[in-house]
Amino acid sequence: MKSLQSVLNRSDLSPRERAMLMIQHSVHRYVSDEDLFSKSEINSITKGWSPDEHEARRYNKYVDFWRAFQRLHRNMGGQFLSAQIDSANLEKILTIFHYNKNIDDCTEILEQRTKNVSDKDPFDYILENTGISYDQLIHTQTFLSLPKEIQDDMKLIDEYVIDDYFYFNQEEQLASILQGKEELTKDEIKQLTDMIIEGMSWEKEGLHTKPSFFVQLLFGTSFGSLPLSYITDRLVEKYDIEHEEEEEQQDAIAQLPNLKGKVRFILKQEIRDGLFDFYQPLCNSTGYETHNGKTTLPLNELWDIWSRTKQKVREEIQEKIDTGRYVLEKRNISYSKIQIPEKIITGTGLYYADDSLPYVQDYKKQVDTLRIYGYLFKEIAESDITKDYAYLLRYVEITERVSQIIDQDVVIIAERFLRDNRSALETINIYIYAIATSVSHIHQNERFTFPLTSLLHSFVIDIDKVKPRDFFVTEDFIEEACQSVGREWKISGRE
Repeated sequence: MKSLQSVLNRSDLSPRERAMLMIQHSVHRYVSDEDLFSKSEINSITKGWSPDEHEARRYNKYVDFWRAFQRLHRNMGGQFLSAQIDSANLEKILTIFHYNKNIDDCTEILEQRTKNVSDKDPFDYILENTGISYDQLIHTQTFLSLPKEIQDDMKLIDEYVIDDYFYFNQEEQLASILQGKEELTKDEIKQLTDMIIEGMSWEKEGLHTKPSFFVQLLFGTSFGSLPLSYITDRLVEKYDIEHEEEEEQQDAIAQLPNLKGKVRFILKQEIRDGLFDFYQPLCNSTGYETHNGKTTLPLNELWDIWSRTKQKVREEIQEKIDTGRYVLEKRNISYSKIQIPEKIITGTGLYYADDSLPYVQDYKKQVDTLRIYGYLFKEIAESDITKDYAYLLRYVEITERVSQIIDQDVVIIAERFLRDNRSALETINIYIYAIATSVSHIHQNERFTFPLTSLLHSFVIDIDKVKPRDFFVTEDFIEEACQSVGREWKISGRE
């Protein structure tokens, strides 16, 4: 090797340069599994000089540093293998739940797997991660608390009143500002505008390849009494959008720059000009007409009855929450590629509540069928499956600093381990997500007044949130690095 020979012929080759040549040779073997230098060249590097005591110490400190790193690498290789074994073991139980239709037959195996982990009842993991939507419970219990004739009127207002709380919740939001008002202040106009904007499905932008689909999702519903298609009509007028085909028109709307800002401007203007005088919310409507027929009472009187009943139900549920009988949590619910925050009354208290309550009966019937899944989610929760990934992240950080010191890229060595371990975790996530989705659909063909809400998707591992973690192997290396190349180690990073 000409460049090596020219280096070796130098009489002033420093101890550090000699050590770095040997490290370069070693790195090359790690990366390519081939020798960089011949035996004679190695001999020339290591034995072709007569160092004094100071030079020998200088040379040895880098050799010691590299040997410490080699030990670290061997130990991390063992840790990586351990991680792969742990992932494979967890994958076994995941495949049992994913593919085995007669899963109840596996109870004994599952009990054996989890009995030595902790004393926590596996079913507790199901109760903590299922429940009933707080808004759904309040809404449906309100409806069931109404007299039969009022229920019939409510069905005329909204035929989906038993199952869908969104319309009535939006009417409640509108009533909080508009009820009994003939004029609105600037602040109230802004509040209404913000309320409607926040209630629209902006988070679904980018979920579909066709822009027109997003526009359909955004404006294809209503906010209480206001059909959101009204806004598209105003957009078409204001920005001279003319297309014969509806889809082309929707595409043009989707491509308007700062669409959200334009919708906000139009809404504020229309509200100021009396939008809700025409699209009256229930609280202000004295009429009887609905899309489904005439009600027996005026709409505003029905709204008053609904509001009073709902407040009573809300107070009853809140009293149970305040006294600790019910547990209310704000959790993220997974819908396709997005997560929506929602308030949930979890099974932790609900399962042990008064059996005479219809929502307790419905919850228990549904959740009892999921008891077997507690073994799976107990194992996932208590296995600390990401710890090895965290160790490997720390290893990558260390290799970045080692690379600075030796002027050779050894990060690639650690990234191989990290990449393969991440792949194993991603496979586990695929199974967890599929199982959680399957569980959430178990009762989809059954009719429950209070459907169970599943939070089991929360067991999916958020790999990107795993933080680097030290353990004795990395700690030992750092201690040795500080002893051998202390100043350079400190310069390469903070310790």
